[in-house]
Amino acid sequence: MKEWVSDLTKGLGVNVVYDSVGKETFKQTIELVGRRGDMVLYGAASGPVDPINPLTLTRNSIYLSRPTLSDFIPTFAEKKERINDLLSALLSGALELPAIQTFTFEQATQAHRLLESGMAGGKLAFTTE
Repeated sequence: MKEWVSDLTKGLGVNVVYDSVGKETFKQTIELVGRRGDMVLYGAASGPVDPINPLTLTRNSIYLSRPTLSDFIPTFAEKKERINDLLSALLSGALELPAIQTFTFEQATQAHRLLESGMAGGKLAFTTE
């Protein structure tokens, strides 16, 4: 991926990387961040990222953040208001949900690999049939 991104950005790297996978992808994705870019960890599907040496961030002066929803929507009232806004947008057709990929329990390993790869592109669900 690093070579592909380098070719695409003419060696500059990307402005921001959003990583929801965590442990399995962090070392690769931080290499994609360009000068003064942002590395945003917002999930840990493959487990928490190992502790890092802050000097890692000096390469390209990278900003690293690990936001949590409760810091952006701190009260129940605000959460309820945002949920109502979201549901209204869904019901009006202003938003469309991505397709949900379904797997049998026998396909659990395949589903987990897809989730860890960051290529799921939406929700995964297991069926009992």
